[in-house]
Amino acid sequence: MRKLIYGEDTGGICARFCHEHFSYTDSNIIGCTNYGNISYVNSYGDFSMNVGGIIGKCDIDARYAKGKIKNCQNFGTVQADSSIYVGGIVGGEIIGPVSIENCANYGDVIGKYNVGGIAGEYWGNDPLWVINEGYTYPTGRIVNCYNFGHIQGETAVGGIAGSFASYCGDTLAHCLNIGKVDGSAICSGNFDYEGWDLGDSIYYDSNYYDAQMLADTSANEEGMYEWKFTSQLTGDTPELRAMLGDGWSYAEGRYPIPLGLENDSLAMLFATPIYLYAESEEEYDDVDLVQHHFTVGTENSVSWASGSRLSIVGENATILASGSENITASLAGYSFTRNLNLINPVIVEEQGFDDVKVFPNPTSDILNITSSETILEIEIVNVMGQVVRRIEVNADNAVCDVEDLRSGVYVVRIRTLRQAQGAALRKFVKE
Repeated sequence: MRKLIYGEDTGGICARFCHEHFSYTDSNIIGCTNYGNISYVNSYGDFSMNVGGIIGKCDIDARYAKGKIKNCQNFGTVQADSSIYVGGIVGGEIIGPVSIENCANYGDVIGKYNVGGIAGEYWGNDPLWVINEGYTYPTGRIVNCYNFGHIQGETAVGGIAGSFASYCGDTLAHCLNIGKVDGSAICSGNFDYEGWDLGDSIYYDSNYYDAQMLADTSANEEGMYEWKFTSQLTGDTPELRAMLGDGWSYAEGRYPIPLGLENDSLAMLFATPIYLYAESEEEYDDVDLVQHHFTVGTENSVSWASGSRLSIVGENATILASGSENITASLAGYSFTRNLNLINPVIVEEQGFDDVKVFPNPTSDILNITSSETILEIEIVNVMGQVVRRIEVNADNAVCDVEDLRSGVYVVRIRTLRQAQGAALRKFVKE
């Protein structure tokens, strides 16, 4: 089902979850699931606000009551390109003591500012209440939540929360992200209120992301979360239980699932891992650079399929050719797809004479090639197998300008006088 929505405060289940100012009664939304795609059409000018897979806006603007959102799931795409506060579970302006617990987002979330896999923006209690009145207000939290989807936006984009503000000790803890993010793996950072540093009032604890599923870690902030390999985030081990705590269901052959969702067949499917190569903390494959054969999870009778660049037999995936490839997991009529950037291991094996040198590696502009033999020709090949540069040399060294090449992995073929019928192969990384 696809939902085409017009207006402010838009949610797959509830547009606005709110509470009166002096209410004493807690409010809950528990066990709700959205399967439909939500496409938000902006009819209010330059931008709109509060679009979520479950709830658009959450406003528990109460001094004595709390709000709870628990065991909710979103499987649909939430697309609100021109909107601020867009989330897989709650869009945003989450005001007051709100707890989001044991929730999961599996769909892609697309917005402009403050975009998150679980919440677009968590605002917390009004700072003027807390600071001026000296009252100890109830705190809120995002705990035991999980994101699989691709989270996309321009500013304040996070795998769990786009942005997270707290004025009285709110918590972001025990969350897991295995989806791609055009920003930070868990949370993009803290709000400042009129220049105040609010970082100390937020409790971050035991948040993790899968570095092999999320290749770009440049925006991550130290101390807020930690990366792990897929193998460290799957199964039922004492180490994993110690990391994420008691709010999760653990089982062999899959990622943890938030407690209360573990019997859902779709949740089981999305928790099925792809085990890419990992040799050490410095040497491992991720979805944007897969250069070794790998394995896939087959627990719960999950089946896998791909295109012609990949052969999957049982749990073994063999790379046949370089290029972009979709790999699809299926269970009980449902499926999900990951995109992998494959490099055929055959072309990246460094072949040829030991005296052929390529440096610096990685490089951003200039690549030097030297050999004890006369170099006749140099070819630079991308991961698709395409020759992007060919240079005739006829000397024992060459300097190649690669500044205009796109960032990524390349192979340079060096044909020397002694190797006129073959070539030495060297891999290099263009930054």
